Amino acid sequence: MGTETVRTKCAAWSRSAKECVAECIRNAMLSPPPATPPPATPSGDSEWLPETPDQNVNDESLTTFNECFSTLSTMLPSTNEFKPLQSRLSSTWEEASRKDQEQCIKTAKVACEMICDVIAPNAKDELLKSLGLGTAEQDAQSVSKELDILMWTYMNAPSKSLKTQILSIYADWYPVKVLMRRHEKYEKITEWQVRKAKEHAKKTGPGIPVENLKRHRVRVDMEKVDHFLDFINRPYFYQDVAFGTRNLELESGEILTMPNVVRIVTRSTMIALYISLCKDEEFEALSRSTLYRILEVRKSSQRKSLQGLDNTAADGAAAFDTLETVLGQIKKFGVSTKWIKSTKTALRESKRYLKTQYKDNCREDSSCADHCHVFALSDEKDKDFQKSCHDYHNTICDKCEKLKNVFEEIENKCNETVQSDTEIREDLLYDINNSKTSIENWKAHILRSENQDRAKQDVLKSVNSNTILILLDWAMKFTQLKYREKQSDWYAKRALMDVSKRVGIQVERYDYSEPQHGKDLCDRILCPLKTSIRKFCNEGNDITTAAQMRYALKERPVKGTTASVNIVNAEANKLEVMKLEGFSAFHNFCFECDGVRVWKAYGIGDGKLIPYGRWQKTPQGPTLLKVEEGQEFFNPSSSRVVKEPVEDKSEVSTYQCPEGECYAVFERLEDLDVHMEIGEHKKRERLGLYDKLKLDWVSRFTELTFEEYETTKPKHQENMGKSNLPKGWALHKSKGGGKRFPKAVKDYLIAKYDLGEKTGNKCDPEKVAEDMRHAKLQNGDRRFSREDWLNKSQIKSFFSRITAARRKQSQLGTQISIDPDDDDLDEWLDEVEVVEGANERNAIMNDVLSEIALQHPIIHDTYNLCELRQRNELKNFNVKMLKEICSELEVQYKSRDTKMIILDKLATELSKCTCSNI
Repeated sequence: MGTETVRTKCAAWSRSAKECVAECIRNAMLSPPPATPPPATPSGDSEWLPETPDQNVNDESLTTFNECFSTLSTMLPSTNEFKPLQSRLSSTWEEASRKDQEQCIKTAKVACEMICDVIAPNAKDELLKSLGLGTAEQDAQSVSKELDILMWTYMNAPSKSLKTQILSIYADWYPVKVLMRRHEKYEKITEWQVRKAKEHAKKTGPGIPVENLKRHRVRVDMEKVDHFLDFINRPYFYQDVAFGTRNLELESGEILTMPNVVRIVTRSTMIALYISLCKDEEFEALSRSTLYRILEVRKSSQRKSLQGLDNTAADGAAAFDTLETVLGQIKKFGVSTKWIKSTKTALRESKRYLKTQYKDNCREDSSCADHCHVFALSDEKDKDFQKSCHDYHNTICDKCEKLKNVFEEIENKCNETVQSDTEIREDLLYDINNSKTSIENWKAHILRSENQDRAKQDVLKSVNSNTILILLDWAMKFTQLKYREKQSDWYAKRALMDVSKRVGIQVERYDYSEPQHGKDLCDRILCPLKTSIRKFCNEGNDITTAAQMRYALKERPVKGTTASVNIVNAEANKLEVMKLEGFSAFHNFCFECDGVRVWKAYGIGDGKLIPYGRWQKTPQGPTLLKVEEGQEFFNPSSSRVVKEPVEDKSEVSTYQCPEGECYAVFERLEDLDVHMEIGEHKKRERLGLYDKLKLDWVSRFTELTFEEYETTKPKHQENMGKSNLPKGWALHKSKGGGKRFPKAVKDYLIAKYDLGEKTGNKCDPEKVAEDMRHAKLQNGDRRFSREDWLNKSQIKSFFSRITAARRKQSQLGTQISIDPDDDDLDEWLDEVEVVEGANERNAIMNDVLSEIALQHPIIHDTYNLCELRQRNELKNFNVKMLKEICSELEVQYKSRDTKMIILDKLATELSKCTCSNI
């Protein structure tokens, strides 16, 4: 095709130059770029091959296009060399790859340059610019708005790693050379940087940062860590909130669900109190920064649930959560969101009331039936366990009534709305009734606990130099195996009257605390003893025998305590007793000449006298308790003295009583411990309704006032009204003996337990309880009836007994039955509890060590100090950087230390890493 032909074709474009160029661009955009480059030619050049079939090469229009522009390129030396197209773009623009799009744009621009050079040879650049285009050289220097932002961000990135992360986003958008040219006006980059960015995009992902696990590595004295953990685990600093749970995800992906637990003091206050305690004990504490790190690792949310101490309270709290779940099910049947929200609010307020304020409202004699000890604990059927109180309980508590009303509202709403599915309605009603029972049991448990605590207070008020108060706890956590009698045998233990005759000490009475309520008192006394023993052990001493335990307590004495090692002759146990009907309902015993006087609740009624002949077959002789030679009681280092609370000056060096509305504050932790052991809390007087009316009436006529004050509604309010509670509503309900689990239930639980043992993922009792409700047989019927459903506490107890039974079986080599009501497993359950407690403590220590202890690899920022030490490259750091590393590792140095001195200190510290022993 000659020059005349080209001129003829160009002359045919009689339209404006802009229209001609636009049409040329559209035609050029239809010519496809290849997806992959072709094999290299012998000369080393590369050609662009299409993805389309070969027949596209012979397309007539494509041939004409190539001939036309090839001729133009030879006649216009100012333009770039034209490379013939092999095919057109077969896909849409959106479906084309970025490389294909770039090739199309490049080809179209070259063609447009030629056309503009023909149309306006002296104004080619201006014509291209008017079309929104530029020459290839100009285009190499131009960038899109998106790329401009990325390059500007790259230029201002503070670190090399961040620059690589940003560059990896657009490193594959352009050829390396083009990208380098476009980058010049922002910041020059090298081919190595582009390759590194592409490698980052391939391994990590475009723009995704490399996850660098920040590790704090400090030197840790395990004795000091143990001492601090004992302090922060005290119950004064934590309180489980009124509602809600929290999910914790472990590194393995396992999800742990626990009740919300909050600290009642700030971290800074807790550390200040601990440092104050260390000064009193002359104990060297860890640095403040390390203490803060330990608190970060040992978050309050990671503590175990408090329900292990009080299952009744735990079941009651869980019942509120169950009711909220029921509300969620009812909502699906068209109940208004407003009613659901208000009912949930009422439930949460009621739960908070039971956990905090209700016990402060309970009184020995009250006009409100919900708060009156005497009314709630008097047995209406037995005069020996009755006591007179108000003739008319004519006031009602708005909080207590609100709780009763919300039960009724939920039940009525369930019956009204859930009518289409009978099975779901019956399940929901079952949950509602069970939850109501658990919450009412919790409420009665609180009232009984407050009443039983009066026994200790009355004894302390009458104690003198000739009397003592003994607190007994039969869960001795130090011994591996302990002997515990059955509950029904404990009331006659060692014939207390015979003990009085032999040793000259008269046992006046024996008062039980409310089940699962008074155990914290003994734990509070044992806490400093355990700390002392562990401290002695951390100093390199073994504690494997009772004698070693006594020696530890003697060498590291705790104020006001002593210990001895004794031997009990089990063969001397000759006591034989007869069963007493309803014995489990008795909680208070007074030993008289003619027999034992018993009460169901402390101070309620005259009590019932049971002659010794009714329950004692064979009296107990001397038990021959012997003190091992050289292991007698040692003299306490000092006595513990009860001190009056100090005035609260809002200083961090004071300890506030965590009990309810008690306002007592102490300067020393041991004074708070004594205060909690005695239990005489100082509470502001709460006036009853009539007293408030009388005082208000008197004030109106004895004071002259000219202003009206807006009165706020009290948090707790008693109104006139009649309660529908029966007399004795808070007494322990007789269960008619322990309920045995059906065989099908036992088999199911054992199968779940075995599955957890086999897989290593122990079954969560709460999840098992939920699975029981939905378990099906092969025919699709329910596997268990509603009467067979178990709650979380029952399943947890059963699992513990399986563990104890198998431990006993493995140690004794005998086959034993697994029975949740087998009292013979009690001693083995204690061993399981001890082992689990030790495992939990070890897990805590390991968590702390894994986060803050010196472990391989020791990292500072992105530098692996272990590798640098091995390659002897630490000397490449300047002095300022070396001091920063020393500060993070808590290596002591002086400001005047030279570089060599600092390097020696760092080398000594890094040599403690485990990699040094490999």
